[in-house]
Parts: sequence; structure tokens; C-alpha cells
Amino acid sequence: MQYTEEQQAILDTIVQDSCDFIKVNSVAGSGKTTLLIGISKILKPKNGLYIAYNKAIADEAKTKFDKNVICQTTHSLAYQNTIKHFNLNVGVFNYKVIKERIKFELKLIIIDLVNDFFLSKYVKIDDYIKSNKEQFEKLEKANKNIVDLVPKYIRKMISGQIDITHAGYLKFYHILLANNKIKHDEFDVLMLDEAGDINPVTLEIFKLLPAKKKVMVGDENQNIYTFNKTINGFVEMKDVGIQMNMTQSFRCSPEIADRIDTFIKRYIDINMEFKGTRDETCDMSIKSSAIISRTNSGLIGEIIALAENDIKFSLTRKASQIFELVLILANLKPGGKIFSREWSFLQDEVDEWNMNPFLLSEYKSAFAYIADKYSEDIQIKTATKIIGKYGTRSVYSAYNAAKESEKRKTKGIVLCTAHSSKGLEFDKVKIADDLNNSLSKIFEERSIAEFTEKDIEEFRLYYVACSRAKKELINAEWL
Repeated sequence: MQYTEEQQAILDTIVQDSCDFIKVNSVAGSGKTTLLIGISKILKPKNGLYIAYNKAIADEAKTKFDKNVICQTTHSLAYQNTIKHFNLNVGVFNYKVIKERIKFELKLIIIDLVNDFFLSKYVKIDDYIKSNKEQFEKLEKANKNIVDLVPKYIRKMISGQIDITHAGYLKFYHILLANNKIKHDEFDVLMLDEAGDINPVTLEIFKLLPAKKKVMVGDENQNIYTFNKTINGFVEMKDVGIQMNMTQSFRCSPEIADRIDTFIKRYIDINMEFKGTRDETCDMSIKSSAIISRTNSGLIGEIIALAENDIKFSLTRKASQIFELVLILANLKPGGKIFSREWSFLQDEVDEWNMNPFLLSEYKSAFAYIADKYSEDIQIKTATKIIGKYGTRSVYSAYNAAKESEKRKTKGIVLCTAHSSKGLEFDKVKIADDLNNSLSKIFEERSIAEFTEKDIEEFRLYYVACSRAKKELINAEWL
């Protein structure tokens, strides 16, 4: 195997007796798996463990690593050491499970806090409560007994009185490890993937597992799931181990890579490098294509255009997920019911419009009121624009086309959001307008010196979307 200078330097470092922990910050398409396989070959472990963030990646890794390296997700590792040993049942934790007679909204808050604790770095619920002191104090004012319900339902899950969630048994495994209730034989090498965008409990598990040598790889500039409580593992572990970089992408052509490199240095990290690789075969034929948007709603306009031109397409998410918000907005009515937890607040807005004489005179419909009030929300703004531009008939026609494509498992142009594109690659990528617009809005409101962390995450998301392209990248306005 021919390694790059950067990869070879990492391999030369990991074999040294003095190196027991190495962090590899690797750009998109830089050959993380190739490096990890190289590490396993050079170390020749008798018991190695590779941890991936999802089952598909773990399953693929099994076909590449030597049989002495176990490839698992953190969840599967936790499942083996909790569910089977303690005879627990896995299920959902929803408002129906909470039997206390409290408001529905408070039940949802309890569910969020329980899940948040499960994904956190904390071993003790009391420490978690202290770290969220202000939030729990507000809850206590709303209902003095509600704070006690969070630890109550956590204990119910762990004791088997109610079903435990997937996040729940992950935390249970973390607690057992931290309290030395589970002991693993020391691994010769422990490898963690996607360390740049990881939930805190997974990082804590990685830290607690015993190993002679530990390796974590990932791209710290692909930390795009912070709304799901993910963190940048490289920042969290900045004072531990040796950090090395892989800056050459084997995915992107030099032309695309140069544009991405300029964008990254300007808006994300001035010290980051992103270099491309020339396809020695000079094969520029397009065998796979994708359209990548910022929001689900942003994909709908693309679906309408493709369906009208009888162009085949496939989806990475269910049609019902993609069309959820647009269909909700198309069916707004006073006294209605929105079953989506994420968008249920819109029904309150509709009912407020219907009961307020001033709003009724100001806005001819609930739709117009929502469109105006939430004009700064990128998801709602995109969805209302889709309905305004194409009309509900075209939206429903596109929805039926999407369901048909889903049913038939049609192959064609892949439609996905930037978040769901992570880990994928295509010969040709088109950036959807709403992804460009999300950055335009930032530049309209702030100068570079005023960028917030939320703004930087939008730039990282744009980087992820653009770095899916191997040969051709179009409509990437901000590159």
C-alpha cells in the first residue's frame, strides 16, 4: 500500500513505545479508513476494537479489517454489556410513559432532559442537574415536583421497570464503566471514528475503555450536529496525546479542493489545509449525481422540477420526513391538530391569529401570518416560498412522486440535505439555492468579525456539502 507522507508519518508515530494516544484531524475524503487499516496491519493486534458512529459504517469496516479487529458501534457495544446482562427491554420514552398528571408540555421537557442526560458526559444525575441549574430552577417554579421526575424515570429504565431507550443503555454502559462494574480485557488498539462530531457520552466511553494504544480520527470542521448535542472531540481532548493532520482529499479534484481550501481559510479555520488529488485515469464521466440542500423543504422544489421532466431520483430520507413541514403549512387551520412535536407550536400561532382581530385584519390567512412572523427561520421561509411559488397541487404531486420513488427504490439523482450527505460522495454535486441563501443571510446581517458560533456551523455545513463532489461542483456560489 502506498501511503501519503502524512499517513506514513502517523504510522511511524503510532508504533513508537512512547505513543499511546494519537488524534488524527483528517479532511473530507482523506482516507481515514485506509489509515486505520494501515495502523491495524502495522500493530498486528490480537484484540483490536474499531468504533463507528453508525451500523452501516461498522458493517463495511468488518469487510476491510483483519478478523482480530472487532468493528462495532458504541450502541452495539453498550447493548451487549447492558441489555442482555440485566434483562432489560428496549423501547421508547414518550409522554404516554409519564403517568403523573402534569401538562403535556412539561412531559415533553422531562423527555428532553432525560435524553440530554443520557448523551451528556455526566455519570451522576445530580451533577447533571447542577450543570443545568437555571433550567431546573425554572422547571421547579412551574411545578415543584417536576425536577424529581427526571431521575425517577432514569432509575425506572435502568432498573427495568419501564423500557430503556437506545440513548439510555448507552448511558447505563457509561455508568457501569465509570464505576468499574464492567471490566474489559485491555485492547491492543482502540480506534474511534468521527471524533470531530461526537456526543459526549461516546467520548467518555472511549476514554474509559482500556487500551495500550488509542487512535481517534475525524474532521473537527465537520462538527455539524451540535443541535443534537454533539461536540468536537479534538477540542475536548486538546491537552491529551499527539495530534497529527491529514490534509489531502482523495475524493475532490484539485480544482474543487482549491475552492474549498480558500473558503475554509476565509470563514472557518485559517490554519486548515485542504488539498485535492488528480484522477490519474482522467475519467471525467459522471456516474453518480446529487443535489444537496440546507433543508428538507429546499429539496421539494428540486423534486418538482425533476418529476415534471421525468428525471429519476432517489432519497436518503423518507418522503414523509422531507414533506412534513410543507404539508403542515399547506393545511393550516384554526382548531386543527399538528402531530409533529417539532412543529406543534405553529398550531398555537394559527389559533392566536384566528382570535386576534388585529391579526385577522392584517393578514388574510393563517399561512400569510406564519410566513411573515417566521420570515427569518430558514426552514419555514423555504417551505412557505415553495408553496407560494408552486402551489399546493404541485406540492402534493411531488409528494406522490417522492413516495413512488421510495416505494420502487428508484436509482437516479440523489436528493439529500447537507446533514444527511455526511459520509457520502458523488461524481457531480449541485448545491441547492436554500444552502446558498443560508449563507447570504449571514453576510447580510453581520461582518466577518461579528460571526457567531452558529454562523461558523453554517459554514462547516457548506463545507461538508461541497466536499461530497469528486469531479464536478455546480451552483456553489460561496466558493
